[in-house]
Amino acid sequence: MKKILLFLILNYCLLFSNSIILNLDTAIDIALKNNEQKKISKLAFEIANAQYNQALSANYPTLDLDFIATRRDEAINMNIKGEIPLSDEISKGIIFSNALNQTGNVAMAQNIANSASLNQSLSIDSNFELINRDNSLIKLELKYPIYTGGKIQSIINQAKLNKQIKSQEINLQDDEIIFLVKQIYYGHILAKQIYKTMQNSYIKMLAIKDLTKRLYKNESLNIKKTDFLKTNITVTLMKVKLEEYKSNIQLTKNALKNILAIDYTDDIKIIEDSLSIDNLDNYLNKDINSLYKEALLSNPITNKINLALKVQNEKIQEVKSQYFPTIALFASTTKIKSSETNGLYTDENKNNWLVGINANINIFSGFKNEYEILEQKLNKKKMQSTKKLINDSIILNLQNALVKSNEIFTSINNYKQANFEAITHRDLNLKAYKIDMVDTKEMIESQVIQTKTEVLYYNSLYDYIISEALIDKLLSRK
Repeated sequence: MKKILLFLILNYCLLFSNSIILNLDTAIDIALKNNEQKKISKLAFEIANAQYNQALSANYPTLDLDFIATRRDEAINMNIKGEIPLSDEISKGIIFSNALNQTGNVAMAQNIANSASLNQSLSIDSNFELINRDNSLIKLELKYPIYTGGKIQSIINQAKLNKQIKSQEINLQDDEIIFLVKQIYYGHILAKQIYKTMQNSYIKMLAIKDLTKRLYKNESLNIKKTDFLKTNITVTLMKVKLEEYKSNIQLTKNALKNILAIDYTDDIKIIEDSLSIDNLDNYLNKDINSLYKEALLSNPITNKINLALKVQNEKIQEVKSQYFPTIALFASTTKIKSSETNGLYTDENKNNWLVGINANINIFSGFKNEYEILEQKLNKKKMQSTKKLINDSIILNLQNALVKSNEIFTSINNYKQANFEAITHRDLNLKAYKIDMVDTKEMIESQVIQTKTEVLYYNSLYDYIISEALIDKLLSRK
């Protein structure tokens, strides 16, 4: 039952899995599209872009609408008590009016007013509701910064530079992904090529084993039973090694599927079967100084530190803006709603507007501004030192990569020549072995040496390809 279930699962996976044909460019494109770290870097860039747009909003006026509804525990009343002194003219007017009402004679009333004492006062004892218990207010307010000493522009510039830094982080992530893809992609080709070499060597050792067996049975003078056993041991060990190299093919394929972030049920097939350095952009004959300059101009790490220095300059300007006044224009309109019409709730008070200008300048803050500027300037010096270290590190890595590439390129020709000589040596030993002119040990050693030299040759090809890929990475070449 278990075997039937396993058979059905395997058939289902084969039926619904996809087969992806890959060359290097296709593999890089898929990795750049699917890699999760790349997606995170893109999201960081989108966040920085949103922050930049937020900073730009400081150039526009703000318009706020407020609605406030309140209920007090009780209305606020106002009580007025006291004596209000009256002027001579008002006093005469009051006395004249009272006398006229009493006598009905204008002349007599006038005489009374003229002869009366004029130090008159008005007694007041009044209590009235000033603010109602229930109120609602609608307020529309406009604010617009006219001048901030360069602070707003500095903040906008910082946000813009931060967006560029995130863009460089994407480029840096791309360089890392491309380098990893090249390592694994060519590692898979190397694994297949070494497996093929070991397979051919294994077939040849089987032939040597059969030949040794025939020579031993024909009572060769040089071939003993121990020689026959030695060939058997060598063949067995090579078979074990062959399985190990075969598993390397699947391991590198799995690693490639992982870096491409494709489904584990999908199968991949690489078009290339052998390593070649013919189409590489060889750096051996390039001008070294021009490569150094290119690295310092194009490498995302150097670009990030250069942008960070510009951000630091903007931070210094932001702090310095505190020495300048901030000027803002403001305007508002207010509508008060209440059932009351007395006190403060007159028609004139219920609807009003105002416009104004606000200017503010910091006169003294306990030397805070000076120390903030000093802090930002010290941070800038620290970044400049960091920049020098980063530039020196990149140049050193590029120098080492170029030296290593040159060394490997030289070894390629040596390994190629050594492999050619090892093949010739093996073939001559085989001819001599057939006529009983060399012993078994020498025959086996010649085959093993030829296999090793061929594997070393392919390894040198791979190392050279990866050394060129490392230089591409340092120069940020895709």
